[in-house]
Amino acid sequence: MKPRMFCAAMASLLACQVSALQLGVGGYGLALGNEPVAKGLRLNLRDHQVQRVDGLNLTLWKAKQNPEAAITGIGVGLVGPEGGRLRGLMVGGLGVRAQTSLSGIALGGAGVGVEGKLSGIAAGLAGVGTEGDAKGVFVGGLGVGSGGRITGVALGGLGVGAGDDVTGVMLGGVGAGAGENLKGIGAGLVGVGVGENLEGLVLGGVGAGVGENLKGLALGGVGVGVGEEAVGLVLGGIGAGVGENLKGAGVGLVGLGIGRDLSGVGLGGVAVAAGSDIRGIAAGGVVKAGERLTGLMVGALAVQAEERISGIAGSLVSIGAPAMRGVMVSGLNGVVFRDFWFRKVNQRMSGISVGLLNTTSQLRGAQVGLLNYAGNNPRWLRLLPLANMHL
Repeated sequence: MKPRMFCAAMASLLACQVSALQLGVGGYGLALGNEPVAKGLRLNLRDHQVQRVDGLNLTLWKAKQNPEAAITGIGVGLVGPEGGRLRGLMVGGLGVRAQTSLSGIALGGAGVGVEGKLSGIAAGLAGVGTEGDAKGVFVGGLGVGSGGRITGVALGGLGVGAGDDVTGVMLGGVGAGAGENLKGIGAGLVGVGVGENLEGLVLGGVGAGVGENLKGLALGGVGVGVGEEAVGLVLGGIGAGVGENLKGAGVGLVGLGIGRDLSGVGLGGVAVAAGSDIRGIAAGGVVKAGERLTGLMVGALAVQAEERISGIAGSLVSIGAPAMRGVMVSGLNGVVFRDFWFRKVNQRMSGISVGLLNTTSQLRGAQVGLLNYAGNNPRWLRLLPLANMHL
């Protein structure tokens, strides 16, 4: 366009700001200037107090005051479309902004911002944000944020965050977080956090945390934490912890800690510990339960329960509980390391114990080892080498 023609066009638009011109038939046609109601093609320099546009709305500059504008169709602006309710395809050189709602496709050179609800597809080099709920697919160069719920797919170069629930997929280059519940997948190179419940998968390069309950998988390069109950798999590169019960599997290269019961499989490089019961398979440097161990337990240093061990247990050093039933194989059976020394704790052993030292107050079964003590045998048969028995 020649300079004179461009200047003439700009002068025409400036003139139309004062006196709008509308040409058309049956309400449809061409509107030049700040026409408040238009159907068809509308050209304007700067929108101000627009009421409704159905069709194609082209603007050059940022809107002055446009909170009630309802634009349906296509909105294109050098700075960007702005209004109350935007629906259709909205493209802005800098950004797209809606005060009440935006539905359709929104592309902002810098970003897309909505004070109310956002639905459809939105992308911005800086980010996409809404104070209300978001439903659809959202991509932000820096991040995607919602003050309410996110339903769909949200991808943020740095992060993704929702103040309420997330249903779908949220991926953040650094982190991702849901203020309440997540149903779906959440991942971040540093971490992922869920304020309440998770149904699905979370993966954090450093860590992953769930405030309340988990049903699914939680993986953290360094650690994983679940505030209440977990059903599924928790895996932490260094450690994993569950505040109450775990049903499924838990793995921590250093340790696994369960506040109450573990039902399933627990693996910990240094230790596997539960505040109440462990039922299933547990292996670690030390395997310990605040009440009962039931199943298969392997502890390099110790297997210990405050009440009872039932099943098969093996340790290089010691196995100990007041009641023991099954097959126990270790250096010291019926003994625990406590207060900087080895203490005899077993009151009743039912089954077979094999070790350097086997000791119990009441034996129902057999002992095989270097020294074997059964307190319920006659005095001369209580402490025997190689083997002891009481049926």
